[in-house]
Amino acid sequence: MERWSVGSTRGSWSRSEQDTVTLHDVLATIRRQRWLVFGVTLLVTMLAAAYSFTRTPSYSSTAEVLVRSTLTSPFDTASPNLSLQTEARVVTSTAVADIVRTLVGSSADAGQLLDHVSVTVPAETEVLQITYSDADPASAQRGAEAFARAYLQFRSQQASDTVARYRDGLQTEIGDLDSQIEAQHQTIGQLVPNSERWLEALRELDSLQARRISLQEQLATATSLSVDPGQVINEAELPRAPGSPRHGFDIAMGLFLGLVLGIVAAVARERYRDVITDADALERSIGAPVLGVVPRLRASRRTSGQLVALTEQRSAVAEAYRTLRTNLLALSNQPRSLKTILVTSAEMREGKTTTAANLAISLALAGKDVVLMCADLRNPRIHALFGMQSDEGLAQVLTGELSIADSLWDSSIPHLRVLPSGSVSTLLDPAELLQSGPMLEVLAYSKEAQFVVIDGPPVLGVADSLALAPLVDGVIVVADARRGTRASVATAAYQLEQVGGDVVGGVLNGFKPIGAAARYGSNDNRTGLADRRPISGPSDGNGRVTPGAASYSDSEATSPIDRTPRRHHTP
Repeated sequence: MERWSVGSTRGSWSRSEQDTVTLHDVLATIRRQRWLVFGVTLLVTMLAAAYSFTRTPSYSSTAEVLVRSTLTSPFDTASPNLSLQTEARVVTSTAVADIVRTLVGSSADAGQLLDHVSVTVPAETEVLQITYSDADPASAQRGAEAFARAYLQFRSQQASDTVARYRDGLQTEIGDLDSQIEAQHQTIGQLVPNSERWLEALRELDSLQARRISLQEQLATATSLSVDPGQVINEAELPRAPGSPRHGFDIAMGLFLGLVLGIVAAVARERYRDVITDADALERSIGAPVLGVVPRLRASRRTSGQLVALTEQRSAVAEAYRTLRTNLLALSNQPRSLKTILVTSAEMREGKTTTAANLAISLALAGKDVVLMCADLRNPRIHALFGMQSDEGLAQVLTGELSIADSLWDSSIPHLRVLPSGSVSTLLDPAELLQSGPMLEVLAYSKEAQFVVIDGPPVLGVADSLALAPLVDGVIVVADARRGTRASVATAAYQLEQVGGDVVGGVLNGFKPIGAAARYGSNDNRTGLADRRPISGPSDGNGRVTPGAASYSDSEATSPIDRTPRRHHTP
């Protein structure tokens, strides 16, 4: 599968590859849906075991018959070729089954008996292996013997009947010739000896006598025809153990079938749910590279640790935001300008605000001058994350009530300034304000910083982010690994592109890593008091804490902004 690399152009993305399903995709699906696969496999295996152990044991006994050819016509000069498949069909015929009923004195009809018998023909032999199965081992033995004897009896009787028909026909024809010969003798006695008619009658008599001699020879041959169809070379034995059910085989087949069904169910579930569960799915949906994959926060940290780039710098989540920062910096080093970045999502509650805030903090900790702007005038949350008041901000700037300089707040995080949303309760049409002239002035003013990170509202449902998209240098689409769907994210990316927005990448939020990837380089699994380490302040951009910087404890994690914020004024 073609992959994006940082710095690749949008034209390198192959749309034809978006629906390609690879072995990697299937294996990733199995890992994510491992409990479903395990459950289906266990269920099917248990059903197979239950079926196997509840079946009535069946015993099988086999008799082997060597088949011989029988001459059925006095004119045959050689033994006819045997068709073992035909002989096998004869064994399982109703005629043979009727003979078996007589031999064993069974009250079952022919069809019931035939349900218990099977015939196999070993390769390159003239042997029939007749197997009879029954719940009673003695009955299985008797059944195999009876079918072997019944087959031989049927074939012998068939040959005897054929020979008898030939013999009776020859004897009748000889009797007719005897009558003709006697009549011819009488005719000759009435004719003048040595006359022409006498000589002709004498010749006819010789012909009749020659024909009678030939028929006598044929009769002698027919009487000597073989009617022996073969013999039993291996008698049926009393089975000591049931042939079925085979518990080990049944359980193994159940395990295999359950595993296959489990994988099919897992793939089908993800297909029908349409949830973006991995970075590949997000890449295919937005047609752009994934710049960051943010692991899922623990439930205990989702409310107090949302700014993990600052408060939990050694966590895997903070490392993910640093990866996002690194990839974004690599993109910004391209010839195109990438200073203003809109962070949005397709739907609500996918983590766009948290991503924008942590991205801004990560850039600031790397020494970049950053402005974090809350352009979500529908449901703003930036001010809550930073413990700020929201009575004045972007909304008041756009309506002309406040200047831009008086709306920016200096944070206690070096290089980071925040422009909150302000009071939005009286706004009638936020989308119109976001694409107005004052908004262009706000962006131009903010571009004095190295980066402007904008928290925008979700794309689907409102037009606000669509209004902002053509005004910024790049758009980052955030998708939640539990809520985001391929359809919604692809639709959002398409709408952003239609209005002139440049989707430079995506962020997969709430991803649940598996195995060592979830633990390497992380403090998340250290829960003891001995492993608690205070965060001394902002880092130098490489994960190291800068000495002498302000300290933040766990209880202060929700308020990394001074309680008495300082307005930023340009000189």
